[in-house]
Amino acid sequence: EVKLIKIEKHNLNQVLQVNGMIDLPPQNLISVSALMGGFVRQTDILQGMKIQKGQVLAVIENPDLLIIQQDYLESKSRLEYLNKEYQRQQELSKENINALKNFQQIQAEYAALQVKINVLAKKLALVGINPQTLQAQNISASYLLTAPQNGYVTEVNTNIGKFAQANDVLFEIADN
Repeated sequence: EVKLIKIEKHNLNQVLQVNGMIDLPPQNLISVSALMGGFVRQTDILQGMKIQKGQVLAVIENPDLLIIQQDYLESKSRLEYLNKEYQRQQELSKENINALKNFQQIQAEYAALQVKINVLAKKLALVGINPQTLQAQNISASYLLTAPQNGYVTEVNTNIGKFAQANDVLFEIADN
């Protein structure tokens, strides 16, 4: 009882209910991972939820984050001292009062410390901590994992208390 007919265009006057699967191009399917491993301390995200770009997906806690912040603040403080010492040695070097070796040593330390501070600042910025506003009073062991794009959560691969490795996909978001 199968008939073969030529394909034609028709207007449908009733709703057609079908089952199927939507396939998205790679740029519309986003895998969200923790930038630094850590314990998931909070998440309210469920599969199927609509989320907005920047919305908090989870709070990740990692004690190593404290060390990065400590290193950053200590290095920043040391840079202030080295800056003054650099200027002092530069003046002494101009007047040939001290050995050029001392000035060159301070200059090298100063440059190396600037690089270290820039690297630590980038690490902090990656996890959403603003290095410009970081003070000893607001050091935190946790950071917010936020949605990089609007969409719908298609997978939740974590729960509170789970340790998330940096390469684990915690959430998948589809922007269809």
